[in-house]
Amino acid sequence: MVYLTWLGKLNKNLNYLVAVSGGPDSMFLLDNLVKNNFDIVVCHVNYHKRWSSNVDQKIIEDYCKEHNIRLEIKNVKASEYTKGNFQDQARVIRYDFFNEIAQKYQIYNLVVAHHVYDLLETYLIQKQRKAIVSYYGLKFKSTYKSLSIYRPMLELKKEDIIDYLTLYRVKYGFDETNELEIYERNKIRQQTINKLTDLDINLMLSEIKELNSEQELLKDQLEVIYNSVIVADDTLSVNEFHKYNDNFRLQQMIVYEFLFNYSEDLVLRLKKAKIKEIVRVLTKSKRPNISISLTHNISLIKEYNYVYINEKTSVKDYQYTIKKIADYDFNEIKIFKNVPTSGKFQALHINKEEFPLTVKNNTGKEQIIVSFGTKKINRLFIDNKIPYRQRQTWPVIVNAQNQIISVPGLAISKDHLDSEPNIFIIK
Repeated sequence: MVYLTWLGKLNKNLNYLVAVSGGPDSMFLLDNLVKNNFDIVVCHVNYHKRWSSNVDQKIIEDYCKEHNIRLEIKNVKASEYTKGNFQDQARVIRYDFFNEIAQKYQIYNLVVAHHVYDLLETYLIQKQRKAIVSYYGLKFKSTYKSLSIYRPMLELKKEDIIDYLTLYRVKYGFDETNELEIYERNKIRQQTINKLTDLDINLMLSEIKELNSEQELLKDQLEVIYNSVIVADDTLSVNEFHKYNDNFRLQQMIVYEFLFNYSEDLVLRLKKAKIKEIVRVLTKSKRPNISISLTHNISLIKEYNYVYINEKTSVKDYQYTIKKIADYDFNEIKIFKNVPTSGKFQALHINKEEFPLTVKNNTGKEQIIVSFGTKKINRLFIDNKIPYRQRQTWPVIVNAQNQIISVPGLAISKDHLDSEPNIFIIK
C-alpha cells in the first residue's frame, strides 16, 4: 500500500468520480486511489483537438480494464464547439459531463489532480487580471452545480509526481499543447512557474496564505450584508443591492459572491471589468429587463427587482387540441367544464363553431382583442411583470378561426366574456 498524507484528506467511506486526462498528474492520482482501494468511477473527456488524444484515452482504457474500474468517456464532437476561447469551452464541457455522470451514479464527489504549480498559476492569473476573488489560488474543496470538487494534491510538486510514475512504471500521456504559449495559463507556466526556485515557491505560498487570511476577515463582514441582499438561494434583490450604492467596492464583492456561489469555475473565467459592468447596470439602468452575457451559454438576468443566472436551453414547443368542452389537465393549464372549487380562474364562453381549440406556447408576437383595445402579448408580460424565464412557455388558446381567445391568467378576448361561461381555465 502506498498511502500518503495528502491522500488522507479524502474520506475512504465515500465513493468518488475521478477526472483523468491520461496525463502524468491524473494518472498519479488514479494509481494512488486504486492502490489504496478507493471506490471510484473514472471520467475522461477526449476533445479530439490533438493527435495524441486517442493515445491518452487508450492508456486510461487499458489501466481501467487491468484494474477492473468503471470508466465513462465523453468524445466531444466538433459541433459542440463554438467560436471563442477553447479552454473556457473545454472546462464547461468537462464539468458538465462530470455532473451528468454524478447524476447517473448518484456520486457527487469529484477528485481532480491539481498540484501546487496549478495553485500558483491560478494565483498569478488572478493577479494579472486584477480579479476580485473570494479566495486566492485553489481551494481544497469547491463546488460546481451538484458536484463537490476535491483537490488533495495541492501540496505536491510536479517533480514528485514524475518520480512516482517512473518508480512504479505507470504509463501516462503527454499533451504537446502544454508546451505552446497560446493560452494564458501556458504562458505563465513557461515564463514564470517553471523558473521558480523552492524559496520562490515558499514565499509565494506564504503570500497567498496571508492574503486568504485577510479575505476571511472581509468575508465575515460581507456575510451579514450578503444574506440581506440574497432573497433566495439563486436570486438577488435589486432594491436591497441599491442600499449600498455609496460603496462600489462592496457591491463588486456582493456580485462576485453571488456568481461564485453559482459556480466557482464561472467566476474564475470572468475579468474584473465584467463584475464592474454588472454593478453599473444594476445600479444605474432603469430598464426593467436586462440580460448580461457571462459565457456563450450563461447570462445574468435582471427582471424588475430580481437578478438570477440563466443557462440557455432550447425551448420545447408544445401544442394540445381541444375538440369539445370537457375537463383537461395539461402541464401548463387546467381546463374545466364546471366552475372550479378552488384557485383563480378565467371564465369564457366558447361557441360550437370555434372548435377545435389549440393550446400552445406563445411566440411573443401574438395580439389579443380585449375590452379596451388590442394588446400585444409581450406588452401583457411587461405590464404584469412576468419573469423572462416564464414568458417563452406561457400558453395561449387559439380558436379554429386562428384568433387568440385567452392568454391564461392574463387576458380574455372581449368576444368571449359572457354572463353564462361554459369553460373555465386555471393557469
